[in-house]
Amino acid sequence: MTTTKLTLYNGALRHLKERRLATVTDSGTARLLLDDAYDGTLAFMLEAGLWNFAKRSVAIEKDPGLAPAFGFAGVYEKPADYVRLLAISGNGQLRPPLNEYADEPVNGAGAWHADADPIYVSYVSSGAQYGASYALWPESFVRAFELDLAVKIGPHLESIDGNALVLLERQARQSLARAKSFAAMNEPAKRPPEGRLVRSRSGGSWSGQRRQN
Repeated sequence: MTTTKLTLYNGALRHLKERRLATVTDSGTARLLLDDAYDGTLAFMLEAGLWNFAKRSVAIEKDPGLAPAFGFAGVYEKPADYVRLLAISGNGQLRPPLNEYADEPVNGAGAWHADADPIYVSYVSSGAQYGASYALWPESFVRAFELDLAVKIGPHLESIDGNALVLLERQARQSLARAKSFAAMNEPAKRPPEGRLVRSRSGGSWSGQRRQN
């Protein structure tokens, strides 16, 4: 079945044993509650996992107009659709990872501080062609989304008692864990990081641990 906002709303209502909607503009308390909860549910769900369907990779050049944190050469603003970091590196293969950087806001906006220029970042995106695209959502994510939406509006419906809400919250946690597990299984096997001896023989260098603010 094709996922739409209407199918998500009706999925949440099904878990709550509430009447289905004919459209997303139907009148009634349930639809208004779903509208209010939708954006927060989407933000939470995208932040909750390392979703490969929402993965986006970009190169970011330093902003010459911003002063970096002490000890770093440049500031790199986070993309507007950034949700959470998957990988950051000084090269387009995203390997090896960039260990020397700081995650610190500048002028009220999220930013990274580093010495490499540009930096290459893979992240969970909320963009319309990434995390917010229903066409990309696997069924496990859809089910977890519907359950979380149901949990958010359930306490505001008179027809739902406390025991039903406790059960629903448990189902939502289990469904989210299952969706995250499926996402992890779809990831390619990661090569373990090279040790110092291997890097020294191949001409690489050890850059130390990530700096702490």
